[in-house]
Amino acid sequence: MTEIVEKAFEELQKKLQKITIMGIAINKIDISSKNQKQVEKTGEAELENLKATLSSSSKSLEHAIKGHFGKKLTEVLDKQKQTLDDF
Repeated sequence: MTEIVEKAFEELQKKLQKITIMGIAINKIDISSKNQKQVEKTGEAELENLKATLSSSSKSLEHAIKGHFGKKLTEVLDKQKQTLDDF
């Protein structure tokens, strides 16, 4: 009789451990999802900041540097900005 009770108790403990592990896993997945969203949000903000800086630099350099080099430099910065827009 005690063997049956002990076996049932062990099975209940195993089920409880499985449920606990599942709860921990769900919590970790939720945390991971929140972290991923935060990284995406931060990345987008940094990307917008970088695009604005490139645009500003391009305009400033266009007026400051004349000639063929200035034109090429502006083209390169505009291509980089376009690449970031596509990103």
